[in-house]
Amino acid sequence: MKRDTCRWKHSLQTAKMILAGVSEFNVNLRSHSKVHLALFCLLCLISVSAWSRPAASEIRSAFVRHELELEGTRLVKFLPAKFRGANSRDLAVSDNSTIYWLSLPNFDVYNITSTAAQGVSFGAVAAADINNDGRDDIITDEISTAQDQPTSRRLVWYECPSDPAKGPWPRHEVEEPRPMAAMADDPVTVSLKTENGALRAMLTLLGRRELVWYEIPADPVKRWTKRVIDAETPRAYSGISIADLNADGYTDVILPEYWYEAPPDPISGRWPRRKYANALLKGPEKERNTVLARTAVADLNNDGRLDIVALETGVDTGRLVWYEGPTNAIAGYWYEHQLTGDIYFAGVFAVTDVNGDKKPDVLVGESLSRKHKVGGERRYPRIIVFEWQAGKEPFKANVAYRGEREESVGIEAGAVLDVNGDGKPDIVSQGAMLREDKEKKLSFRDTLDWWENITGQKPPKDRR
Repeated sequence: MKRDTCRWKHSLQTAKMILAGVSEFNVNLRSHSKVHLALFCLLCLISVSAWSRPAASEIRSAFVRHELELEGTRLVKFLPAKFRGANSRDLAVSDNSTIYWLSLPNFDVYNITSTAAQGVSFGAVAAADINNDGRDDIITDEISTAQDQPTSRRLVWYECPSDPAKGPWPRHEVEEPRPMAAMADDPVTVSLKTENGALRAMLTLLGRRELVWYEIPADPVKRWTKRVIDAETPRAYSGISIADLNADGYTDVILPEYWYEAPPDPISGRWPRRKYANALLKGPEKERNTVLARTAVADLNNDGRLDIVALETGVDTGRLVWYEGPTNAIAGYWYEHQLTGDIYFAGVFAVTDVNGDKKPDVLVGESLSRKHKVGGERRYPRIIVFEWQAGKEPFKANVAYRGEREESVGIEAGAVLDVNGDGKPDIVSQGAMLREDKEKKLSFRDTLDWWENITGQKPPKDRR
């Protein structure tokens, strides 16, 4: 593993305050007493001390970048998993034709499956314990691109063996091949409560317009039954979340702009569609039929009600908003709060406690812009943490990383998880690095990065 660190920027505020004080008081040893000078120096020291030790409620999130080595591939999927049991920390990653898993914190790489020689590539991927053996398995959408047959897709799952490092991972087909209808989202597995118990299910969007769930049988090697929640959603979407929004004990499904109320019987019952947001996408009219977004659910303002966070991911000025959960989730008004409106093609998004204050934060990592410019200047990628704070608007933006002209690293795709077991969420991501030399020549290369969460620690001295 090759180690690299992001640049640390220290505020010059204190230095400016001292210089301003010198100018204002015009300190001169010939005309001022030593007492006055001593008092002035004491004030400066107090200022430095107060600046260098922020209050516990104002802890600012910080990350340091370590570059990893996984030769010969560019990853597009990152999925936290537990392949070695409930207490393990693992990561499933995928390019278009191979699925790997990495054991953490050492990042040892193991192969799950490869279809490069079979004319098959992977679409959506998820990790979940399908057969209830305590180890996560892999669910994926296989795309057949063989020249001698029409393009089709098939949902399959790979069973995690007792020793995932040795393998093999048996392959099981969930359904017969279907026409080319891409899964818009990585599948979400859930236990759907019913009046007579619970059903194990996998939720997904087919073709971005058909919201479905697959009933996982007691013997998951057998064929799964497809159930339709909404045969045609109002617009094409990505970004599924699940939560019990109306506190009735049943798991609801959340998309950008709408949520679906789970009935007591998810098989025969109707899933009412409830609107909680106005049009999320604010782009040109021709783009408004598709909403590429991510959603998350949490009680952001500590009022005992669940709120919805939504982030546009497929645009260069993505909106990040949260909708305040009303007392009545069905009939009440979901008040919108915009955190920002200029997220550049987000590569990672999560709602989690980043800075350790026991409050939910919103974490966003931007992609690298190779051409896009704002105001005549190149736009540099950022990792932004919207940190919880008390007040009417309970979030403030903290830019935990910002690229610079000499070197910028964007997050193209990634996952948020605790890599080293210190209890703080880190980021593992497929990156893209841009460097500019003294002659203003640009160079690009792909990177695989671990952004270690070092909030509350001293910045590293080395900048290798």
